[in-house]
Amino acid sequence: MNCKSYTLEQEYNLIKKVLNEKYLQSIEMTKMWILKYKNSHKLFVSISGGKDSDITKYIVDKSIQEIGEEIQYNLIAFNTSNDTAETYKYLKQEHNMSKDSIISPKLGYYQWITKKKKYFTPTVMNRNCCSTYKEGQMTKVMDKKDNILIFLGMRAEESSKRSHYDWNLNKAQINKGKKLNVPENWIRFLPIVKWSDAEIWLFILHNNLSYNKMYDLGFNRVGCLICPFQSDYIDLLIREYYPTQWERWKDILTKNYELFGIKRRLKWSLLEWTYGGKWKQGTSKEQELINKKATTERVSQLANLKNISEETALKYFNKECKCHKKLNPSEIAMNLKIFGTYENKDDDNRVYLCKKCLCEKLNISNKDYVEKVKEFTYGGCNLF
Repeated sequence: MNCKSYTLEQEYNLIKKVLNEKYLQSIEMTKMWILKYKNSHKLFVSISGGKDSDITKYIVDKSIQEIGEEIQYNLIAFNTSNDTAETYKYLKQEHNMSKDSIISPKLGYYQWITKKKKYFTPTVMNRNCCSTYKEGQMTKVMDKKDNILIFLGMRAEESSKRSHYDWNLNKAQINKGKKLNVPENWIRFLPIVKWSDAEIWLFILHNNLSYNKMYDLGFNRVGCLICPFQSDYIDLLIREYYPTQWERWKDILTKNYELFGIKRRLKWSLLEWTYGGKWKQGTSKEQELINKKATTERVSQLANLKNISEETALKYFNKECKCHKKLNPSEIAMNLKIFGTYENKDDDNRVYLCKKCLCEKLNISNKDYVEKVKEFTYGGCNLF
């Protein structure tokens, strides 16, 4: 396949028409919302130090210029205490933000993890750091009784969870059946919701706009430094450019590893948990293995991990309940413990049941089930 290489200017020219249409649409929509709410709502622009909020502010400023009126808005940023010095410096120097407009939490992120969360670290599936340090801070510093129109730099393309986003974030959330996490009298508008990541960058570079220099180091985002959504590649950059922050986080992960029995429960080594980034998912080594195809190597790995035969280990792979729920290692272990491993049988056609279905079949409570799992686990049963 021939892959032609383009300069940035050539890349820009390829999408110039589409990008200009999106820019003009963003301006027109933003103007419409400013004109509609300028006399009834307090206007805010939320800025993070990242490229998306930079372009959001740029569009709001251009929209006000085109309206031709002296319309004031408040620029606000939320210091999560998990950002970098470069980001704070950028906010102050580039956006002339004062200490009063950069909202700092009473309890810093790392103190929150160690003192309030007792070293329970966030994962992609179990976290409330964003709601605590972003949405949570917003509702604390803004009067819930005030009518507010706030401009946010969110885009639908950013993730599958944001794919339903539209200009009016509140309406998009309600249409999706989600509960609002801000007062109903706060309107959240997304000027760049239709833009792609590439379009943002080409717009910035073509127009010689300033941006946070963390991007020049290779970071693809400049929000929270330590985050379960960061890639392993970004973790390498953190260790290289922010060794102090990484060492602090490594110490927290080490304490988390010890306190929550990660080696015993999830079977990861300390090196895998910290430097390998397995803390981000928060799932077990067994779970990661059994969700993949049952190759000879993986079956052997699981057998060695649990100290069971390969015949039994094979039974853990890709099991699904009759209710179509994918089973986790503990649920499979419960089926094998209660109904037998059938190691000597070539053909095991039993239906394996999830926790809920097994409780119904045995007529036991969820609490009884959990107690049984603990009993078998601490009793030394290798199936668990």
